[in-house]
Amino acid sequence: IKRVGKSIIDFLAQIEDFQKKLWLKKKFVVETNWCITLDKIDESFWAEIIANKAQIDEWIAMYAIDEADGWSNPPTVEFLRRNLNLIVDTKHFPNTFKFALLESIPNLSEQTNGLMVQGDNIQALTLLDTTFRGRVKCIHIDPPYNTDTSGFLYKNNYRHSSWMSMMDDRINAAIPFLSQEASFICHIDENEYENLWYLFQNKNFSFNVIMRSKNQHKINFYTNNIFRKMAINNV
Repeated sequence: IKRVGKSIIDFLAQIEDFQKKLWLKKKFVVETNWCITLDKIDESFWAEIIANKAQIDEWIAMYAIDEADGWSNPPTVEFLRRNLNLIVDTKHFPNTFKFALLESIPNLSEQTNGLMVQGDNIQALTLLDTTFRGRVKCIHIDPPYNTDTSGFLYKNNYRHSSWMSMMDDRINAAIPFLSQEASFICHIDENEYENLWYLFQNKNFSFNVIMRSKNQHKINFYTNNIFRKMAINNV
């Protein structure tokens, strides 16, 4: 019985190892766009921006600019001059406009101060490893609290062992990005607090674990500059 059991375990381990190799295989970037504040964009592009209904609708939804003084639809050039922190998202424009806009901004890479990647976090970390290894000053994560009472739409009911395995893989993948002075910040509630603390306590870096109750609300902050958005496939 032990020999048969060991053979079954070995067989299942081979399947899982093969699946892991497929999952960890580097993925392709399938889409990339840029978010750029108006102060970085030459006024020669503004006429096409003003004429883009999708961009105007996004501004109304994000900033309620239709309630601002001097608003008209479409907005005037003078209105844009008074609101240079409005963000233009190149996803709303054809590639001819996007590439011309990017070429018009000198030293684009140096001026880009943020990167947003849409994809599985392990795959995203693998994609970014070469560029950002040892350069990140702060990592802030808000993982599943692993409780059905949180109200989140994503998977939030792992077994404790599966949750710890998932978290440990991602924490270990993120550590090489940290600089010498960096901090690692993680939100969690009482359901997995002790397990998270166990995962962190043997890591050789500064970390903060922030407890949150289910009645607290998440606050989003936006930056006024340029950041690049990338999407990678999850297949």
